[in-house]
Amino acid sequence: MPTGRREIYHYDPADEGASVSVVVCDDDDHRIVGLLVDLTPEGIGARFFPPHAPRLSLGEEMDITLSSPELKATATTRVQVIEREDGPQNRDYQLLFLDPEYVESQLLQLKGLFNRRNAYRVKPTLDLPAKAVVALEPGQPPVKAYVRDVSMTGICLALPRELELHRRADVQAAVALSLPGLESPLGLRAEIRFRRLDGDAVVYGMEFVRQTTPEFAKIEDRIAAYVMSVQRAEVARSRNRERYIGSGPPKRKAQ
Repeated sequence: MPTGRREIYHYDPADEGASVSVVVCDDDDHRIVGLLVDLTPEGIGARFFPPHAPRLSLGEEMDITLSSPELKATATTRVQVIEREDGPQNRDYQLLFLDPEYVESQLLQLKGLFNRRNAYRVKPTLDLPAKAVVALEPGQPPVKAYVRDVSMTGICLALPRELELHRRADVQAAVALSLPGLESPLGLRAEIRFRRLDGDAVVYGMEFVRQTTPEFAKIEDRIAAYVMSVQRAEVARSRNRERYIGSGPPKRKAQ
């Protein structure tokens, strides 16, 4: 599980009222409860506190249970320990999902407990492209934008740099987002939350505006389906890489 990937979702265990418990069992089948601290399509980060923090070995496989008052039901899945960090106040583990079906069935439910500003962002691929056309000012013709990433709460776009020079007011922009399998683009209203110059382009981080986007719930479902499709593809590629690496170099035939 690459370290950078874990930043896609981030869960703050100090966020009152939305904590998720991670339950493991020791050799004597005693339940040990920790906290979920991060989440990716590939696995989770779990934090335990002495003196009851479990001592898990790298490579060890086990069942874990995730529970929260905000989850409709507990979620149990098989994981493997791939990283351990011992600190003065806690012991952290990175746990890799071994059941790919878990990702598809549970990830969006768990995502709802996370800070929406850190919603999972996916980058379009050749197999699963995303295209956007944006009207930045009322009455101005729309322009094509390069989609850098998409999440359920917003989109990151790169546009020609000169467009920033002509912006005089911070107004909501109209975004037409084209996704695979849809006959027509999704029409969204979005507000620019950050902007950055990047060579000849200006990069806008835009948040979707639910209140002014017609039928936003239906649009959100379609975006969620796209996000999950890219997530599943990422997991499949990662597992293929792991199988390739684990198989070692090809054996030479005897002469």
